[in-house]
Amino acid sequence: MSCTDPGTTTPGSLVLYYSNTGLGINASVSWNLIAGTDLNDVTNLEAEAQRLADLLGPCMIATVHITDWAIKVHGSGVYYGAPLPTPVVGAHAVNGNMQAWVSTTVAFVGTGNQSAAGVCHGKSISRIHTFGALDFIPRSKFYDASNDAAYLSFVRNGLNASTYLPADAFGQQAEIKLALPVQWNAAYQRRLGS
Repeated sequence: MSCTDPGTTTPGSLVLYYSNTGLGINASVSWNLIAGTDLNDVTNLEAEAQRLADLLGPCMIATVHITDWAIKVHGSGVYYGAPLPTPVVGAHAVNGNMQAWVSTTVAFVGTGNQSAAGVCHGKSISRIHTFGALDFIPRSKFYDASNDAAYLSFVRNGLNASTYLPADAFGQQAEIKLALPVQWNAAYQRRLGS
């Protein structure tokens, strides 16, 4: 079944940079911006980056620091980048059943809202390292964000309440689901051993 190109695209992405000081790991998470977002509106995009960092911090363990943000243009790299006005330190307890492994990740997945029936739409996917904040049950494929107040708040009050993101590749705003795909990332396991 074919669809009609909406004629829009995401102008770029908003990125948060974080590090696990205990493990010496640097990472980032990014979200496509909604079509029409002004990449020169640095003041409001910085406020949005800070708002998301403030909500993401409670999802991260105490050795994680969210320190910087950026606007990226796909295919061109960083358009603008700066330290966050207020860096955020993780506040989530380490789950008693998990070690602070580098390879454990959860994804925030949603589908772009079609601007009209028959218009093409795609997925929005972003991924963070949990570093032992969540209990991953072997052979489980999803973590239900409603089982953890911090993750539930990040999805509902962070991503799904944003007026800038997340978007699919067409720049259509996506609604993030509460079922978060989980993964022990094999590439990290091969390189870093955990």
